[in-house]
Amino acid sequence: MAGRPGQQSLSTEAQVIRALRSYTRAMDSYVQAMGRGHELHRTDLSALAVVMDATSRGEQVTPRNLARAVRISPSAMSALLDRLEQAGHLTRRPHPDDRRSIVVDITDSALATGGAIFGPVGRATAAVMGQYSEEQLQLVARFLDQVAEVTEQLAADPSAPPSR
Repeated sequence: MAGRPGQQSLSTEAQVIRALRSYTRAMDSYVQAMGRGHELHRTDLSALAVVMDATSRGEQVTPRNLARAVRISPSAMSALLDRLEQAGHLTRRPHPDDRRSIVVDITDSALATGGAIFGPVGRATAAVMGQYSEEQLQLVARFLDQVAEVTEQLAADPSAPPSR
């Protein structure tokens, strides 16, 4: 973090918080710009990421679960699914265990679009990670996982005390 104005006078914790804010702003700006270029809203990209991650874990995603995950109303989720299905990024099929529900699946088109959007930032991030040891990266990964977990908990219940 050397070289950033004002960093030397900050505590390590304050430097980490500043770096997290800076990364969040930079990534939000990147996602906004790239999403616009592919005619996708931020919520569309969030929904696609949720479906992609769940699919990679072998889980099925229903519209209700997806609406909860991206924190939008069921009616907004219907519009989002219609938009993404029309664009060829998602498909809907009957739920195998619940006749009243459907399952949302990601398409190859969405995976290709995700690669086009996130491939460049992934490669740039990999280049930065190449400057650190495996042990250092494991520490960063644990830290970021824990920060993400407590942030998700606070998003669900802002009055809840941190669990860590």
